[in-house]
Amino acid sequence: ETVTVTLESKKGKLVELGTVVVDEDGSFSASLTVPKNTDAGRYTVIVAQADGDQATDQVTVNKGGGNGGGFVKAIVDWLIDLIRGWF
Repeated sequence: ETVTVTLESKKGKLVELGTVVVDEDGSFSASLTVPKNTDAGRYTVIVAQADGDQATDQVTVNKGGGNGGGFVKAIVDWLIDLIRGWF
Protein backbone atom coordinates (compact mmCIF):
# COMPACT_ATOMS: atom_id res chain seq x y z
CA GLU A 1 0.00 0.00 0.00
CA THR A 2 1.08 3.58 -0.60
CA VAL A 3 0.29 6.47 1.74
CA THR A 4 0.68 10.18 0.99
CA VAL A 5 2.37 12.51 3.46
CA THR A 6 1.32 16.17 3.42
CA LEU A 7 1.82 19.23 5.61
CA GLU A 8 -1.12 21.61 6.06
CA SER A 9 -0.62 25.14 7.38
CA LYS A 10 -3.11 26.86 9.68
CA LYS A 11 -4.32 28.78 6.61
CA GLY A 12 -4.97 25.54 4.71
CA LYS A 13 -1.94 25.67 2.41
CA LEU A 14 -0.88 22.12 1.51
CA VAL A 15 2.74 21.02 1.03
CA GLU A 16 3.03 17.46 -0.27
CA LEU A 17 6.12 15.75 1.11
CA GLY A 18 5.75 12.59 -0.93
CA THR A 19 4.49 9.06 -0.81
CA VAL A 20 5.61 6.10 1.25
CA VAL A 21 5.22 2.47 0.19
CA VAL A 22 4.22 0.38 3.19
CA ASP A 23 4.88 -3.36 3.44
CA GLU A 24 2.22 -5.76 4.72
CA ASP A 25 3.82 -5.76 8.16
CA GLY A 26 3.67 -1.95 8.31
CA SER A 27 7.39 -1.40 7.75
CA PHE A 28 8.89 1.02 5.24
CA SER A 29 11.94 3.06 4.40
CA ALA A 30 11.53 6.63 3.19
CA SER A 31 13.18 10.01 2.95
CA LEU A 32 10.92 13.05 3.21
CA THR A 33 12.13 16.59 2.57
CA VAL A 34 10.37 19.76 3.61
CA PRO A 35 10.91 22.27 0.77
CA LYS A 36 13.16 25.20 1.73
CA ASN A 37 10.48 27.71 0.71
CA THR A 38 8.05 26.30 3.30
CA ASP A 39 7.15 28.99 5.84
CA ALA A 40 8.18 28.39 9.44
CA GLY A 41 5.38 27.62 11.89
CA ARG A 42 2.92 25.00 13.11
CA TYR A 43 1.61 22.46 10.61
CA THR A 44 -0.60 19.42 10.62
CA VAL A 45 1.08 16.32 9.18
CA ILE A 46 -1.48 14.27 7.26
CA VAL A 47 -0.79 10.66 6.36
CA ALA A 48 -3.52 9.45 4.02
CA GLN A 49 -4.37 6.07 2.56
CA ALA A 50 -5.87 5.81 -0.94
CA ASP A 51 -9.29 4.94 0.53
CA GLY A 52 -9.40 8.26 2.39
CA ASP A 53 -8.45 7.01 5.86
CA GLN A 54 -5.95 9.37 7.40
CA ALA A 55 -4.07 10.17 10.56
CA THR A 56 -2.78 13.56 11.66
CA ASP A 57 -0.36 15.09 14.12
CA GLN A 58 0.98 18.58 14.84
CA VAL A 59 4.59 19.57 14.04
CA THR A 60 6.65 22.75 13.92
CA VAL A 61 8.69 23.67 10.86
CA ASN A 62 11.78 25.73 11.65
CA LYS A 63 13.35 28.17 9.17
CA GLY A 64 16.96 27.85 8.13
CA GLY A 65 17.23 24.62 6.16
CA GLY A 66 18.53 21.32 7.35
CA ASN A 67 16.21 18.86 8.98
CA GLY A 68 14.72 21.27 11.51
CA GLY A 69 16.52 19.70 14.44
CA GLY A 70 15.33 16.19 13.67
CA PHE A 71 11.96 17.21 12.21
CA VAL A 72 12.01 14.70 9.36
CA LYS A 73 13.27 11.89 11.60
CA ALA A 74 10.47 12.65 14.05
CA ILE A 75 7.90 12.41 11.26
CA VAL A 76 9.33 9.11 10.02
CA ASP A 77 9.39 7.65 13.55
CA TRP A 78 5.79 8.78 14.06
CA LEU A 79 4.78 7.29 10.69
CA ILE A 80 6.30 3.92 11.57
CA ASP A 81 4.28 3.76 14.80
CA LEU A 82 1.13 4.95 13.04
CA ILE A 83 1.31 2.58 10.10
CA ARG A 84 2.12 -0.42 12.28
CA GLY A 85 -1.16 0.31 14.05
CA TRP A 86 -3.03 0.02 10.72
CA PHE A 87 -1.78 -3.54 10.08
